[in-house]
Amino acid sequence: MTWLVLGVVGIAGCGYHFRVGEARLPDGEREICIPMANNRTMDVVAGHWLTQALRGQAIQSGLVVVDSAEDTSRLEAELLSVHSNPRGVSINAGRFRAQEQEVVVKVSLVFSTVGGDKSQVSLEERESYLSAPDLTGTETNRMTALKRAVQRLAETGMDRIATVF
Repeated sequence: MTWLVLGVVGIAGCGYHFRVGEARLPDGEREICIPMANNRTMDVVAGHWLTQALRGQAIQSGLVVVDSAEDTSRLEAELLSVHSNPRGVSINAGRFRAQEQEVVVKVSLVFSTVGGDKSQVSLEERESYLSAPDLTGTETNRMTALKRAVQRLAETGMDRIATVF
């Protein structure tokens, strides 16, 4: 009886499944060119992370990322700013009383269709991190927060292509 119940649950599942679908861009195409992001910040690696995250999101949604933009849609990203702001002091941080900070990332995305239509959107994302007792630890925490914020920006950007653009 137990095996029967487990079999039925296993076959029925919970409705979730993972697969690459037949995603389409607003112009009906499946191919998109996502060139390296234009990075206007001092965080050199952030532009690379943004580009890789956008390409990964496009592939995950079922689009085909191509190198050439001659006859394909194009998504151009520009990393406008990366700032760190203090937020407060953590009471339960032990003897160091770590200061909480946040990284604020701003990007601009321009989506161009094969037909020449263009749409632009500006996005901002914030991610908190703690200051460590040493500079190396604080910078490691900041970079981890920056990478998370960039990943969320890529997710939001690809969602916007399907809805806003």
